[in-house]
Amino acid sequence: MTVASAQAVMRLAYHCLGLGRSDWCAAMQAEFEEAVRDRKPLTFAIGCLFAAWREMVTWEEGRSVLARYALAIGMLLPVAALQLGSAVGLPTPYGVGAAHDMLPDKAGMNPYLICVEASAASLVTLLTLLLAGAHVCLAWTLVDEDWSRIDRAPFDAGV
Repeated sequence: MTVASAQAVMRLAYHCLGLGRSDWCAAMQAEFEEAVRDRKPLTFAIGCLFAAWREMVTWEEGRSVLARYALAIGMLLPVAALQLGSAVGLPTPYGVGAAHDMLPDKAGMNPYLICVEASAASLVTLLTLLLAGAHVCLAWTLVDEDWSRIDRAPFDAGV
């Protein structure tokens, strides 16, 4: 399990470097095989990933990729999770749960308004779910939708 996790991290590091640094990737692959024999593959793979991220900061395209992923993972997906949780009634940090909880207290109100507000609750829930889905789609589009490239990686640890 640890070797499989380490291989996945190494593939990520390989793709962070890109084709321009294939010589460095080949050296990382050879050293990774030695780390597997030393029974420390995950530690080595994480170190390689951090080194690849430091390398990405030095070139313009790398900074752009890091910024897009930071925006998608750091902002869009958490907002989508909060909206989804709010729509299904999970407690949220801002205190509002499901759409029917957003309605005012029904005691002593006009019965006609209560009916209208209750019928609007399902629409508000649907719109909240759609907004959560839109945030996920925006995050997906932001990172170029090319998740299949990790499976096509030429890097193979051979273990």
